Amino acid sequence: MNNNTETIEQKLDRALYGKVIGVVKYRYQLKALCESLAILGVREVEVLNGPNGTKRLETWKETVSQYFFGDMEGEMLQRYLAAVANDLIVFAAVVVPELADKTAEIAKMQGASEVVYFGNSAVTNY
Repeated sequence: MNNNTETIEQKLDRALYGKVIGVVKYRYQLKALCESLAILGVREVEVLNGPNGTKRLETWKETVSQYFFGDMEGEMLQRYLAAVANDLIVFAAVVVPELADKTAEIAKMQGASEVVYFGNSAVTNY
């Protein structure tokens, strides 16, 4: 709290935002996706599977549950948790907003499902 202005300052965990997230079934899909995204200029792709992936997704879900607006985020994170529980692979590609649509398009072409861009002001489901 800032006593001069009497406002509450809140630092939100923005780790979920600025990413295109989706689900693939096989490692070869993930590999092909990463290769295609590298050509596009997307270099950072986090793989969320197994216990570590579950933990990361649960942390994001807990964080967004604190937001006033966050309905879509919570719903999608629950879907990603279910995917990991079913031995599917969730990926999170860090993108600049201008590359979100193209990244999602490439992901869909590689067989990804549940593809969503978590932008700073909007959540876009592809």
